[in-house]
Amino acid sequence: MLQRHRREISLIAAILAIGVVLAAAAPGFFSFANQRDLLLANMPVLIVALGMVLVILTGQIDISVGSQFAICSVATGVFARMGLPTPLAGVAACLVGALMGGINGALVAWVRIPSIVVTLATMVALRDSLRWITQGAWVHRNYVTKDPKAEQPKQPGGVLFDGPQINQRAPQSANPPAQNANPRAR
Repeated sequence: MLQRHRREISLIAAILAIGVVLAAAAPGFFSFANQRDLLLANMPVLIVALGMVLVILTGQIDISVGSQFAICSVATGVFARMGLPTPLAGVAACLVGALMGGINGALVAWVRIPSIVVTLATMVALRDSLRWITQGAWVHRNYVTKDPKAEQPKQPGGVLFDGPQINQRAPQSANPPAQNANPRAR
C-alpha cells in the first residue's frame, strides 16, 4: 500500500513539514483571523479550481478559465454599475460564466472538437476581446488607468467604462531640453 501511494504520502509529509516550519517561524499564521483572511482572499481561485477538478475528472482540459474569470470579474463590475445589488451582480456574472462554459462544452461534446483546441481558441478570443473592450486599461479598485504603476487619483472618476479616470500623462524626462539652446535653429 505504501509503495502504491508513495507520491501522495511524500506530498502529505512535505505539507506537514511546511506546517511545522510555519508554526515555529510565524505562529500567527495559524490564527483564526489569518486563516479566514487567506480563505476569503483565495476564494475566487478556489471556485475556479473546483470547476477545473470536474473538467479534469472527465479527462478534458480547459485552459480558458483565466480569460473567463476575467470576463466574469468585469461583468460583475458592469452589473454593479448598472445598479444591480451585489448578490445579483454576482449571480449574473456566474450566469455569464456558465454561458461561456456551456459554449465550450457544446463545442467539445456535440461538435467533437478536442477540448484543448476549443479552450485555446476561447482563451485567445476572450482575452483579446476584453483587452479591446477595456482598451487595454488596468481596472483597479475604483478607477481605470493606462499606467499600472500610477497612483490612485484623489477623486477618482467612475468605475468600468462610465466616465473612467484615464491617466494619460506623458512621461516626464529627468533632463528636459533647453529652449532655444541652439541659436542656429531659429
